[in-house]
Amino acid sequence: MSISIFSVTKGGYQLSKQLKAFYPSAELYVSAKVGQAPDHLMDGTLKDCVQVAFKRDSAIIFVMATGIVVRSIAPYLQHKTEDPAVLVIDEKGDYIISLLSGHIGGGNALALDVAQKLGGQAVVTTSSDVQHKIAVDVLAVKNGFVIDSIHQAKVMASAIVNGEPLVLATDGKVQIDLDAQWRQLDMTEFQKALSGMESAVLLISNRVCNIPPTLQLIPKNLVLGVGCRRDTPKEHLMAAVEKALKECGRDRRSIRMIATVDVKADEKGLVETAEALDVPLEIIERTRIKVIENQFVGSDFVEKTIGVRAVCEPAAQLGSGKSGRFIMEKTPFDGITIAIWEEEYEIR
Repeated sequence: MSISIFSVTKGGYQLSKQLKAFYPSAELYVSAKVGQAPDHLMDGTLKDCVQVAFKRDSAIIFVMATGIVVRSIAPYLQHKTEDPAVLVIDEKGDYIISLLSGHIGGGNALALDVAQKLGGQAVVTTSSDVQHKIAVDVLAVKNGFVIDSIHQAKVMASAIVNGEPLVLATDGKVQIDLDAQWRQLDMTEFQKALSGMESAVLLISNRVCNIPPTLQLIPKNLVLGVGCRRDTPKEHLMAAVEKALKECGRDRRSIRMIATVDVKADEKGLVETAEALDVPLEIIERTRIKVIENQFVGSDFVEKTIGVRAVCEPAAQLGSGKSGRFIMEKTPFDGITIAIWEEEYEIR
């Protein structure tokens, strides 16, 4: 986490240096009238210095009055998915206020951590935290889930804090405590009941649904094993990926990585496909594939060409390294072969 700490008084500067000891990578910005090198000495207005940090950092801590902070950050506010976490602390460190981006930006968690370190009191005002309810945006960030719709996340959050009946439908393993407000369904139960569902529904799954739930959180738990002819263009690979996902009924955003054999490490189309999907390209050594290749249907031609009998299936399984199952075994798509390994996941 990239953190900047701002102060304008002697007392604020002293507390800033205490915080620096807890967060060594943090940068200190202090009024030139009270600060010392090598910390950043502010000659211009606080608002101008904050502008740079607001675009760069994941969290900003202000040791000063809340009013000064509100006026300093106001011109730079964008959206809860983009703004950094903002904390405000009094000079004595008694109160640590989570002012901005408490959930997605991690401000509430940081406020609690700072309070524990300073022996102060974290001030958190988000309704779900005050009521000790599930916060769907925090749940998503904590578990690495994709939020399908920020607007629908607000709708779901409103239903949660207002005590409406709720349904959690998932094919994952639930490791969180659900209070009486929630009813949990597995995917089979959910699909049977969906058309007549009156409760607000939180769906945590990578599946494409014909009838949208109130909100869907998408786990990134698919590993695509891919084999292809030399110089296969990105456009052909992307089309094959889309076809494979459509056949399985899975959301593209659930792809965690693409895995392939080491001889394809410099395959331009594969590299560009991984970049387009914003996922890593995992390269699997043939020596690792040789160990498990007999578990899969192999090809004499492939073995003669690159020294192993199978590519996409062992690459997907080895690339994952996690418990799961194949939801698509080796399937050809016009010179491209794809296998899809779906990882088990937990909701914490």
